[in-house]
Amino acid sequence: MGDLPRALPAGTRFRVALFTSARSWRGSCVSLANIAAGLIARGHQAVLLAGEEAIAETARSRGIPAQALPARNTGWREVRALRRAIRDFRTDLLIADRPRDLRLGAWAAAAESTQLVYRYNVSRRRPPSDLVTRLAHQRVACTVFRTRAGAERVLEDAPFMRRRPWRVITGGVDTATFYPDPAGGLEFRRRHSFDDRPLLLAVGALMPEKRYPEMFDIVAGLAIPVTLVLCGEGRLEAELRALATERRLDVRFLGMLPPAELRAAFAAASVFVHTCAVETFGLSVAEAMACGKPVVVSEGGGLLEVVADAGILVSPDDRAGFVRRLGTLLQDPAARETLGQAARGRMLDRFSVEHMVEEYERLLLEVVEPA
Repeated sequence: MGDLPRALPAGTRFRVALFTSARSWRGSCVSLANIAAGLIARGHQAVLLAGEEAIAETARSRGIPAQALPARNTGWREVRALRRAIRDFRTDLLIADRPRDLRLGAWAAAAESTQLVYRYNVSRRRPPSDLVTRLAHQRVACTVFRTRAGAERVLEDAPFMRRRPWRVITGGVDTATFYPDPAGGLEFRRRHSFDDRPLLLAVGALMPEKRYPEMFDIVAGLAIPVTLVLCGEGRLEAELRALATERRLDVRFLGMLPPAELRAAFAAASVFVHTCAVETFGLSVAEAMACGKPVVVSEGGGLLEVVADAGILVSPDDRAGFVRRLGTLLQDPAARETLGQAARGRMLDRFSVEHMVEEYERLLLEVVEPA
């Protein structure tokens, strides 16, 4: 797509709806909320359309207009509800977050002037290419990928997506909220009665694609005792609690934490660990890096580009490699400090929320005709 001026013409304002059927407030919801807040700060109107009332309520608590819609299925009830919301908001641009959202968005906007942007977010190795998805993609004004490498891989696996415009807008992390906070880390350890043993931290939905059983295997293989702290919610929680008890692992489940408390958790951690291999960006990894934490993560999906040489990447199936790299890092404070500084620097240089919002604003001008 062609280059655009860095600023919109004076007085140009748009109405943007961001639609997600996510069931927990992490990752994509945080990113969509950052986009909405940034666009509102720039004078546009934005609303988050969520498939869960809890998601909508969290957005509203952060000052972002939000509405809950039925979105559990891809049926006419869901299409009608989304179409009504689009019309009521007089939406110029609808951003759809995942394959189901794309399909619903395409049918809901079919007879409307609303432009549809597909923000590619698929938690599996290959993109969906069924007939319904292909038909829905014909309505897309632009597909947004969050890493260059991710775009190339998806377009190779699903060449039909090349028939519509696409671009890369890297994800962004709020470095004003996530930053090194040693005092907060000490208070976090005191408040949760953690002793001086090393803390491993993992953040994300408690879902199969995050591969927590594999993470438990890695923790079990370490030669030194550690506490693993999990921050997130999801349908696997009971199963994971039982597995931790069975394996006699010290795993603490803290649920979803508000941003300031999550920053303190990052600060308290010795190392951040992430075993998911299908991240389109990996927001929790980026947040940990912004907090100056060393990260040991799977070298899959968007993490290859996000982490690069500012963290430790390990093949997702190399359990021994994870154990070895984690064990070495846990016993080398100087290496952790050096890696954490590099991680913070990379987030500041390459992955700011401000840059992400600016790029979405430029995309608005490209795909929507100003009124």
